[in-house]
Amino acid sequence: MYVQANCGAGGDSSYVTVQWSQPLLGEECSTAISATVETDCSTATPISLDFDNGGSETLTSCDAFGNVGYWVAFTPTATGAVTINVNGSTTLGVAIYDACGGTEILCNNNTLAASTVVVDLTPSTEYLAYFWLDTAAGVIDVCFEEYIVPTAPDCVANPLPVSGEVDIPVGAVTLTWEAPTTGPVPTSYNLYSGTESDGSDLTLEGNYTDLTADLNVAGFDTTIYWQVRPLNGVSIATGCAIWSFTTESAPIGATCETAIDVAVFTLHNNR
Repeated sequence: MYVQANCGAGGDSSYVTVQWSQPLLGEECSTAISATVETDCSTATPISLDFDNGGSETLTSCDAFGNVGYWVAFTPTATGAVTINVNGSTTLGVAIYDACGGTEILCNNNTLAASTVVVDLTPSTEYLAYFWLDTAAGVIDVCFEEYIVPTAPDCVANPLPVSGEVDIPVGAVTLTWEAPTTGPVPTSYNLYSGTESDGSDLTLEGNYTDLTADLNVAGFDTTIYWQVRPLNGVSIATGCAIWSFTTESAPIGATCETAIDVAVFTLHNNR
């Protein structure tokens, strides 16, 4: 564009060339592509992100080494959950924010599945998703679909070892439980363990589809607190009991504190 200033009595200035660049739709958070949360992505038109002919770099908490990507705005429905459906890549990353320059609430570094569920969003509130690839790789289709959060299952019962049991041998302790007899059938079970009686330090040990798991315990005279929380898809049981067991005391000689007392004898050579 050529610009000329009117200087009044001094006449007009000479023309000056002015150039600027206009970011493409989606290349900045402020120009995010608007996406509709569909009821059924199989019959909807997805958003096509052309990584060969556009995109910009935004560094996220889980990708700080350079990328090319697009911003997409979406608003969850009353369910507060969406399924992100992706077609055309197995290395796409996504970060979701509650506003431009706001709080990052999810970050998935280049491992986004063909369908990924995101829950605990605020209904009717706009979110900004940044989709990226580390290197350009053609066109990728993205569709947001309403996700109906399933009902959480009830808690399990009848743990073994029985809660409060003592003298459990150290090593691999086999834990078992019974599935709930009411509510939805669990799809899997999260096992947590810790050493605080109030459960404040419970840590996820793993997710299991069976009604048993082995927990490795190394310490003697150690009380372990454990909990099993069933899941139904992404919904997890709440208010489940915390159980405990205590390992055996150290046998004589197993630790410094239980060292074997050896008597000292004086030997006389009477030759």
